[in-house]
Amino acid sequence: MNAGGTVKRRRRSVRLNEDLYRSILDGAPDAILVVSETGEILLSNEATEEMFGYTGQEISTMSVEDLMPEKERDPHRTFRKQYHRYPRTRPMGTHLDLRGLRSDGREFPVDIMLSPVRVGKEMVIVAVIRDNTVKERERKVREELIATLQSAQSEIKTLSGLLPICAWCKNIRDDKGYWFRLEEYFESRSEIDFTHGICPDCARKFASEKHRSSPPHEEPSRKE
Repeated sequence: MNAGGTVKRRRRSVRLNEDLYRSILDGAPDAILVVSETGEILLSNEATEEMFGYTGQEISTMSVEDLMPEKERDPHRTFRKQYHRYPRTRPMGTHLDLRGLRSDGREFPVDIMLSPVRVGKEMVIVAVIRDNTVKERERKVREELIATLQSAQSEIKTLSGLLPICAWCKNIRDDKGYWFRLEEYFESRSEIDFTHGICPDCARKFASEKHRSSPPHEEPSRKE
């Protein structure tokens, strides 16, 4: 094969590799940034544009700190320098509340994974960023539900064991020997409130007894 053919093959291989790398980057669901030691953004994918609300061209002129809330930028510059001294693949800010900053000024929660990559003599950092907005919302709902359940549980008084009750009047004796009406006993020891009515059986019984206790109906005598 002549030299010209070899050069063409190499160029074609380079283009294929570039297309492959770009397809992998843009096909990723998470934002991916390649960042220099000084914090310059060297490369980003489409998910980064969608997540932060900038165009690819705008991102290419920014530093990684531009994608953070202002209060976190100076601490991150210090962190970035320390990371380059001891680079290794690991999550960023374990147990910290990490935040990204969208182009419209809105903050949102993120998880970040860092990986050092050597390109020739230069060390760059690949940052994979995941939007945790939905995860944080679910966590808050879960925490509110747990707090509600704990509050409800603390208000419940549990009754258990044998309970002496009069077979005739249904009064209840407590552990000190005092007798209480059933309603009074439970209302003082739980969150129960009683309402009163008459069940169908009692209603029929009451009506029957009332009918039996009524004097017989006498027809008026006729005068002849």
